[in-house]
Amino acid sequence: MPTNSGNFDSVWSVFDRNAVYVIPTFQRPYAWEEKQLSDLFKDIQIACTRNPKYHYLSPVHLVKVDSPEKTIWQDYTDNSNPDIQVLTHSQFTKDNGGKLQIYFVVDGQQRLTTLFVLLAYAITYKKFASDFSIKCQNRKIPKIILNPSDDHQHFRNLLGLTFSTPTVKLRSQDRLDYLFDYFTKRIVLSPSHNGFIKGNDHVLLLIELNPDHGLQTFLTLNDRGKDLTTFEKQKSLFMEYDINFCTPQKPIDIHKVFGTAYKVLEHHNCIINENQLIQLASINLWVTKDSDVPSKSSETLYENYFRGSNPSTVLSDLHQKWLPTFAEITSEVDYLTNFLNGSHPSCSSMSNIHTVRTVADDYQIIFNSLGLSLRSLAVFFKFRQFFNCEWHDKVSKISLNNKYIKDLLIIELGRITVEIKSLEDNKQLIDESDSLNDQIMAIKDQTTRDISILELVEMMELIVFKMGSTKPANYSTAWDSGFGSKNIINAITQWLNYIAVFGSRERFFNYLLAASPDRKDLRFKYILREEESFQSGRNLHFVDMEIEHAFSSNPSAISHTFSSYGFNNEFEYKNFCETLGNKIWLDSGLNKAIKHNPLSTKAGAYKTQTFGNTIVPIHRYAHSAINLGGKLSGITINSHYKYYLLLRRLENILFALKRF
Repeated sequence: MPTNSGNFDSVWSVFDRNAVYVIPTFQRPYAWEEKQLSDLFKDIQIACTRNPKYHYLSPVHLVKVDSPEKTIWQDYTDNSNPDIQVLTHSQFTKDNGGKLQIYFVVDGQQRLTTLFVLLAYAITYKKFASDFSIKCQNRKIPKIILNPSDDHQHFRNLLGLTFSTPTVKLRSQDRLDYLFDYFTKRIVLSPSHNGFIKGNDHVLLLIELNPDHGLQTFLTLNDRGKDLTTFEKQKSLFMEYDINFCTPQKPIDIHKVFGTAYKVLEHHNCIINENQLIQLASINLWVTKDSDVPSKSSETLYENYFRGSNPSTVLSDLHQKWLPTFAEITSEVDYLTNFLNGSHPSCSSMSNIHTVRTVADDYQIIFNSLGLSLRSLAVFFKFRQFFNCEWHDKVSKISLNNKYIKDLLIIELGRITVEIKSLEDNKQLIDESDSLNDQIMAIKDQTTRDISILELVEMMELIVFKMGSTKPANYSTAWDSGFGSKNIINAITQWLNYIAVFGSRERFFNYLLAASPDRKDLRFKYILREEESFQSGRNLHFVDMEIEHAFSSNPSAISHTFSSYGFNNEFEYKNFCETLGNKIWLDSGLNKAIKHNPLSTKAGAYKTQTFGNTIVPIHRYAHSAINLGGKLSGITINSHYKYYLLLRRLENILFALKRF
């Protein structure tokens, strides 16, 4: 094989020789998507029209591994991969006694993997086993070994070598599925294409790096693949710092941390991406020095803090602070993923929040339905190490002052009641008002309850961060006095105070009472989903349900009768439509069927969960809609609808007060 010789190898010959190309564990998984595959095919199409036909695919950089005893083989391969195990035990010798050439692919794995499939699968029409595999210890091994191990097993399945189910399904495996599908179903390769691809003018330049330092110093960006992400540039920077400033050098530590991160981030249930990992690490490292860190992009953080660091600080910071922080966050993300995919042993336990839910439900709801900001995630990941417990375990008590909020509700209820008393035939509304007043008065002015870290970040996100109360300086102060001092008491006290005191529950509940919030507000949807779940006893966060406006969001539905419904004009009507009390969860099919019908018609549909030919199955009933429909059915005075919905808004807020 040519080594830095400037000689070109045809793509076919690269795989036709007695060699195995191994993707080391520090490389990201297969990343090419439709754009990159399309670019490659277009290049082939264009090359076939040239005279002479020729296409160069940029260099591929390799490191040769002479023996399984070599340190780089032991450090940068996954021994859980059966093909790696076989190669190790074989001492790189085939069954027929021939010596194998083993290479690490340090740049070009995307191209090499794609070309391998193009040649070995599409061009040879699935005659893979006899063309581009080797037989070692009676096992057929493809001439490319992917990383991570689960991806490689999936790769073997796609190639027809084995038929087993990987332990997890990663996004990278979806991309491998698409790769095979692309060359076998989405394009047509003509005989001219086939001949060119297997010919001598479709070439690569194979460059063999020095194994002693090639893995540490190689930094590249090839022009036909996907550009380096900020995370990959981060890794390259760490390698550069390690070789230039650190004694002793620890490149293996860097490769292992990033190799693990690549695998964790590829999981379907992973809630962060590469950029967010950099942002979370930066919050850990710099939020107490620069309170604006949580609001900055990963590229800015990379340039200003990692790349912009004084080299004199790198000696201690790289391996004592930077790398451990990346490893710590990756570990926590991986751990959380087990809850989100239901594989953690605690997932089937009963929830501490809702008696008919499981722990897995709680995690999925808070992370996938509410969604957490980076500030909340940073706190969440930091706490488990302090308390040495699960995130859903109760760890402390939170004291909440409800008096101000009770007073708000009492004042608002009093105002509504005064108006109700001026209405005709108001007895049912008066009874509804009295019942609600009793419920409000039963709320204690001060409540104390046990709280878990999972509930803490849920409340922090809902009451603080999604309210716009980011207050970076306060966030960094709380972080420093809690986590910075490594004082467990300070940590829990500061972050509970962040909700109970600085977080201003009063402001949150004032907002819920507001007349015209953003119609797409996620907080309203979250509260309504939770209320529906508590009424129905089911987890309805991920059921196909939609927000229904009792009074239609289309003003033309009652435009000629605004006054009869108690509205002075269209502006007042529109504001009312977006209040909490006017929104309910409803089966999507029923919601579509009733459209912009008047409330007198909708009330019956709510109550019976049917409309015309649309019948909602029992397991999809919206109980909050059924309850509301029961109250609205039989109303003959249009203005009464408005007051039932005003009272319902207070019921919604009362639920939120108890729940949060």
